[in-house]
Amino acid sequence: MPLLEWSSELDVHVDSMNREHNELIRLMNVVYDANASASGKARISSALDALVGYTVKHFEDEEAYMESINFSGLRSHKYIHQDLLRRVGGFVSDYKSSTSDQLPAEFFDFLKFWLVSHIQGIDTKYGNA
Repeated sequence: MPLLEWSSELDVHVDSMNREHNELIRLMNVVYDANASASGKARISSALDALVGYTVKHFEDEEAYMESINFSGLRSHKYIHQDLLRRVGGFVSDYKSSTSDQLPAEFFDFLKFWLVSHIQGIDTKYGNA
């Protein structure tokens, strides 16, 4: 069972951003599945690196899109992105430096809550601009 599935409630009405949000969900599910199947630290770390790398790319693309439409909330949106990367980086760093082969459930709770609330509460604003 996946951590999160795409639904119309996550549609921001910008096709390129919807595609990237779908990819973020797919990568989150890869990390979740690797963790749930006890795939080992190397595989989970690799999946985390892919998720973080794509998240950085997505944030860059999203911010460029917002700039292209002169979105008034760009500055605060950048701050929110930086905060997420800091928080995810903390989880990843803690995991990689620990002896545990499993990510904590709170990591997945955070990812799911953050992505859904961010898309529905913030990203939809630029889609409606």
